[in-house]
Amino acid sequence: MSALGHLPHARYTVFMAYDPPEAVRSVSLIDRTGRGAPDWSSVPVAAGEVIAPLVQHELRGGSYQLRVDAVAGCAWMAQVVLNSMLSWEAPPRVWRPSQPPPQPINLRSGEPPEFRIARTGHYAFDLSVGGFYSDQHSFPERFCPFSLGLRAADGHRIQLAEGGEASASWPSWRFLGAGAWHVVMETECEWRLVVRPLVGPSGGGARWF
Repeated sequence: MSALGHLPHARYTVFMAYDPPEAVRSVSLIDRTGRGAPDWSSVPVAAGEVIAPLVQHELRGGSYQLRVDAVAGCAWMAQVVLNSMLSWEAPPRVWRPSQPPPQPINLRSGEPPEFRIARTGHYAFDLSVGGFYSDQHSFPERFCPFSLGLRAADGHRIQLAEGGEASASWPSWRFLGAGAWHVVMETECEWRLVVRPLVGPSGGGARWF
């Protein structure tokens, strides 16, 4: 249970991000009477599908707390976005980050594959394999096969990308929890990976870092 404070009468959307993928079971905004929105007794949902539990949902003005039901050791982040005011009450001040985003992390073949995420959040990945970068437009005649994943300290693994001699899928962005991680790269070629924080608006009123 996290303290959230006062919310004016308005419509809200709640965005959730978490790792591992099926770690969160429910998320509710609890008012003073102990009633939660949404009411999970009437909204059956599978674990790992709690991405936007409230969308343009009307909440009466008052004090609310955020309640998250998740497995132990789960990394999660919630964003409560005010969509539109429904009263003359002054809206909350616009959220500003209290510190700069983390620095990018550079990893390459021949060096230790361990790295540490300092702050939980969303990260993008820039990858090169055998001198070929993911943002190049033309594919080489012969490409070096690879398989790229990340392993967390608790042992769960995230598959990021893989490629054969004629095609490849490239890593996009992922939500990563703070802590120790390990690059799992299977390839015969030299490679380089940059793990960088996503910064700025992410759509729908939410933000990255």
